[in-house]
Amino acid sequence: MTDRVVGEQGDVLLDAAERVLLAEGLPGLSVRRVTAEAGVNVAAVNYVFGGKDALLRALLRRLLRPVTEERISRIDTLVAAGHPTVAELVEAFVEPLMTLHQRLGSQFGELLVRLPQDEDQLRTSGGSALEPGIERMLDALAPVLPDLPRDILRLRLGMLIGTVIAYTVGVVRLESLDESAELKELLAFVTAGLAA
Repeated sequence: MTDRVVGEQGDVLLDAAERVLLAEGLPGLSVRRVTAEAGVNVAAVNYVFGGKDALLRALLRRLLRPVTEERISRIDTLVAAGHPTVAELVEAFVEPLMTLHQRLGSQFGELLVRLPQDEDQLRTSGGSALEPGIERMLDALAPVLPDLPRDILRLRLGMLIGTVIAYTVGVVRLESLDESAELKELLAFVTAGLAA
């Protein structure tokens, strides 16, 4: 299945899947629960998406698309203003994903952990939705970090993404810091790593 969702019924199913994910988490996101929420026949998930895993991949792509759009908008604004710093670019890149994480909470981490399971699934699950923002970030970073070849920038950006995902999944949390303080530390850490 491509990035395109099949018609109105696909949108209805994705809306229902998002509501179920928010209310019950990934364990509650069964085909029967989603189709009941959508008010459609249980066979609709197989007909429209080809199964539950494909529905989850489509849901992840849908959730990540606005992240990419916001990233590109923020990066373009910084570049147009002239001479962005690495820290400004990192903030523009990371904060849209953190906003999604704040909206979905632990369910976002559950979805990320559940899908994808290998590199091919990464490209079809969320990678294709994120790629334009990644490329725009690399374009913006190149003149700011001119001594780093693009392949090294891509590698470091991948490490940044991995660190941010580990944070959103809740691998490390400090009860002594509030969320804004944790985000500040995360941004400082990944900025230093990217610019090292």
